[in-house]
This record gives sequence, C-alpha cells and structure tokens, in this order.
Amino acid sequence: MYDEKNTDCALYGTEECAFLNSDGCLDCYVARMKKDEQQQLLSALAHLKEEAPLEEVEPLYTADECLLCKPREGGERGKAECYALFDMAKDDPAGDWAFKTGGRSLSKKSQAMLLPLQVCCCKSCRRRCRVFEFVPVICALIIAGLGLYLSTETPLFAQAQAAARWLPFALFAGFVAAAFTVYFVLRSVIASAVSKKTELDMTKLPAVSALAADGWREAQQKSGGATKLVFANKLRKNGVYTVKNKEE
Repeated sequence: MYDEKNTDCALYGTEECAFLNSDGCLDCYVARMKKDEQQQLLSALAHLKEEAPLEEVEPLYTADECLLCKPREGGERGKAECYALFDMAKDDPAGDWAFKTGGRSLSKKSQAMLLPLQVCCCKSCRRRCRVFEFVPVICALIIAGLGLYLSTETPLFAQAQAAARWLPFALFAGFVAAAFTVYFVLRSVIASAVSKKTELDMTKLPAVSALAADGWREAQQKSGGATKLVFANKLRKNGVYTVKNKEE
C-alpha cells in the first residue's frame, strides 16, 4: 500500500492511502502530484469515504455468488465469475472532484462525486445482459442497412425513382422507421424475458438501493429502466473501492 520510499507524500500511512489501494509508492501516480494537490486528494478521498462507506460498498464486489441473479423460490444464485461495472454520482456543491484514483477519475472537473462500483456477476447473467443490450441494436442496424442498400443502385431503386424521384428517400425513411420500431419492441420483449432471471436495474440491489437513498444516483441515464453496464472478467486491483477489509 505504501512504503518508506515516499514518506513525504501527504497520503503516506493514512487510511486514505490504503483506501486508494495502489501497488506501492514507486508505482503510485500520487507521488507525481504537487503537495497541494496531494492534500486536496487526501480531503477528497476522506469525504468520499464518509459519503459512501467501504463497508457498504464492499459486499458488492466480495460476494461468492452472483448478485444479479433472480433465483426462483428455493433456487440458488449463480457463482460469481465476472463483474458488472457502473458508476454512481452525488452532487457536492462544496467539492472539486477533478482527481483520478488508480486510473479512474472521481469525476470530470465538476461539483459531483463519482463512485465506481463493481458487482459480482455470473456468466449467465452477463450473457442475458448482453443479449438485452446488443440484439435490438444489431437487428435495427441490419434493417436500416437493408433499407440503405435497396435505396441505392438496385432494381428496386430504379423502379422507385422511375415512379417518383422522392420515392427512394421515402423507402429508406420507411426502413429507418421500421428499424427504430423493431429496436424498441425487441428491447421491451427481451427485457421482459431477461428480467425474470436477471436484475437489470442495479438500484434494486440492496446495497445500491441504500446508496440511492443517501442521495447517490446512476451517473449514466437508464435505458429502458436498465442500468448501463460494462463487464470485466477480473476485479480491478487498484483504485477506490477495490481494497478488502483486513480481517482476511
């Protein structure tokens, strides 16, 4: 976490240093910061810990089972095999959060804190989330692409242009409208099916719900009631909310 090589660092030996969970002083980017910037970061990390205590966030990334699973009565959750990543934000008019922690920003320069979360997930839930996210997009793009192809140099294009010069454009517009319709219908249908087995709204998880009740909100706007997720096979090793309690 820290060593004798950089005892001049403002974070050296502090709880905030452990909270930052760097690989060591030699590899820690804080060592390259100016003294006043280190002091600001120290205050920012201390404030972030108060607003989102480690003991409230830690269960999300240390569980042995998938937290997205919705097992039937008497059923079991899947094994934690990967992680669902998303960010939460909280307004803080008195703060300035233009700091990075282990390669991730607490936020862009603004007056809002950014809380990076990792949630234990199984491969089945990851697959369902990806089906929900990508299948409607792919189908819509195929339909729009087909419309673009048919509206160019094809026999259908020639016939449409012979009938009326604007007809090819109307044909393409019709395909685009169909693509949007298919996109939203598919998302609704897939969400209905997926949500029976997998939680798509992270704010419904108990730990995240507790944060939401304390003023935290999802940094990215929901899409169709679902949290926008990114998946990783391994837990992030460094940065805030990656350290585990030391009783291990």
